[in-house]
Amino acid sequence: MTSEFLSTNKAAELLGVGTTSIKRWADEGRLQCIKTAGGHRRFRRSEVLSMMEEPPSDSANRPLSALSHAERDALDYGLIGFRDDMKVIVYNRWEQEFAGISEADALGRDIFTELVPCASNDLVAGRFEEARRDSADLNYRLDYVFTYRMKPTRVTLTLKREQATGMNWLVVSEPQVLG
Repeated sequence: MTSEFLSTNKAAELLGVGTTSIKRWADEGRLQCIKTAGGHRRFRRSEVLSMMEEPPSDSANRPLSALSHAERDALDYGLIGFRDDMKVIVYNRWEQEFAGISEADALGRDIFTELVPCASNDLVAGRFEEARRDSADLNYRLDYVFTYRMKPTRVTLTLKREQATGMNWLVVSEPQVLG
């Protein structure tokens, strides 16, 4: 195959989603693919790139891992996605502006020791740990106050874990500076 075609892993990496999303989109006919003699999917680079330009659509009804980079950046709330090793792999535009940390500086960092240490406690980090330990999904909402690198700011946090994709999500919304 030439570089015109991408593997499932490369397509997922390019779109910022999990391989499960890529395979599902191929099965649904949303992303065309060809199959190799060994049964592996290959995607035209041009088609994968065109998905990055699609306008957000029904994003509220899809798992966060299924959103494209452009869809995540169009959200009107902060979104930090991280793997079980705590390394940040998604950091959207809203969160960059809110926290004053660029995507380049956030990606690859440990979420609870380097990026959001004020959430390294049982209320936030502990709930993610419990969901991972139990191999369970998580969808929990709480009011919280951020104090790291900013004036105390009340926010609403939604903690999500997608067991099927192994992704953890910290959703930050409704900021209100205190005092």
